[in-house]
Amino acid sequence: MTAAAEATRTATEAVRTTAETTVLSGGDPGVTSVAALSPGELFFLGGVVTLVFTTAYWWLRS
Repeated sequence: MTAAAEATRTATEAVRTTAETTVLSGGDPGVTSVAALSPGELFFLGGVVTLVFTTAYWWLRS
């Protein structure tokens, strides 16, 4: 095997290992926990967040 082919193979293996490690690490816990919610739970959570921000805005303006 030539040196160029060996370098290419090594680089490809490094990229593959990095991709596998990234996928297996699970990512950000917050994103993972939100992604695990059902659509109904996400809709409810969005409503609660909107209500909290609207109430805080109204309270700060008064």
